[in-house]
Amino acid sequence: ITVPVELDFVRVSSYGNQSFSRGQVSFRKGVELSLENKHIILVEDIVDTGRTLCCLKNYFQKMPVVSVKTCVLIDKKERREVPLDVDYAGFRLEKGFLVGYGLDLAEKYRNYPDIYNLDKPV
Repeated sequence: ITVPVELDFVRVSSYGNQSFSRGQVSFRKGVELSLENKHIILVEDIVDTGRTLCCLKNYFQKMPVVSVKTCVLIDKKERREVPLDVDYAGFRLEKGFLVGYGLDLAEKYRNYPDIYNLDKPV
């Protein structure tokens, strides 16, 4: 990105301590910067059911922004429950439960230096 960038974080959850989405997205920390007349890129580690990213995209599109794009490290389509087109994806996978390199299961496995597929999530 060659233009000036402002960075902010939101914290949302749809998995809690489970290996499956509860189907509800809860906001734990909202945006703090002014987004008026800005182009927004939502960056996410992984999109699975699509509920969280879809909820975020809808939330930000209701604000006075110019555009909202999505960027994910992994676009996994196995359990997609809502229609969602990811604008930028590092990898696109059909299935698997992935952990490591920041991805977690109930806050575990984030510290693995690579991405691993758990055969049977608990």
